[in-house]
Amino acid sequence: MQNQATIRQQLQFHYRPSTSRSVLFFRYLALVILCCAINTKLYAQEVTLDIPIIEEHSNQHLFFHTLLYRALLDAGHQPKLVVHKIPHLRANQLLETGDLSLLWLVESQARNQHFVPVEIGLTDGLIGQRVLLIRPEDQEWFSRIQTLEDLRQRNIHTALGKRWFDVKVWQQNQLPFVTVDGNWRTMFTLLKRARVDYLSRSVIEVIQESREHPTLSIENSLLLVYNRDYRFYLSHKDKHYKPLLEEVLLKAKESGLLKQLVQQYWANDFRLLKLEQRKILELETPK
Repeated sequence: MQNQATIRQQLQFHYRPSTSRSVLFFRYLALVILCCAINTKLYAQEVTLDIPIIEEHSNQHLFFHTLLYRALLDAGHQPKLVVHKIPHLRANQLLETGDLSLLWLVESQARNQHFVPVEIGLTDGLIGQRVLLIRPEDQEWFSRIQTLEDLRQRNIHTALGKRWFDVKVWQQNQLPFVTVDGNWRTMFTLLKRARVDYLSRSVIEVIQESREHPTLSIENSLLLVYNRDYRFYLSHKDKHYKPLLEEVLLKAKESGLLKQLVQQYWANDFRLLKLEQRKILELETPK
């Protein structure tokens, strides 16, 4: 029989390598966890952006601010949004100088060349779905319009901002219009004074605007549609955020966050507008 010393030696021989492997395993595991934590910390960014509240656009900014914040947060980043209340006319200028990091605008070729486009649509094309603001006494007249050709033949005019993408749309579709330079909200006065016959407003704008101008009515039978959407545009100073924002906004689309926010902010507007009951007039979209 083996004596007790020999047995202890054998136990020690078999035990020590096992202890060493355990220690190495746990050290390796701790190293992996540490590396993962470091990588996560490096990947997650504090994203500081100077963004606007446009004075003339009521509460429209809430959707875009929330989408930006949630998309960054849900992707593991730390958004820091610095908000500046500014007039509409200064927004593009401040984006150009870099005093604003980011602005949401209807996508156009000119803007794509002038600023840094984040190439993800923000509203599923809702800015291109247009209903009309009119004088209440004109509803019966508009109800007779059945086609885009009818709208052309009536020779009725709308007012458009001088630099709006809509100018190209109305030109492309041979629809009469006048342009307004300066404060675009003077268009409501033009309509009230019968200087123009209607205003084309998106389905995400018109309900709020009709409340602000109770002497005007939302036309109840037509839906004009062209193919465009809002995009975020970055200043050149903040162009390094373009890949990050495209990544997080794509994830927001894929996760359903974007659709959720659209419903949260505008589902009641869609219900009031009864979009499914309207005659759709397809407009040709210029390049």
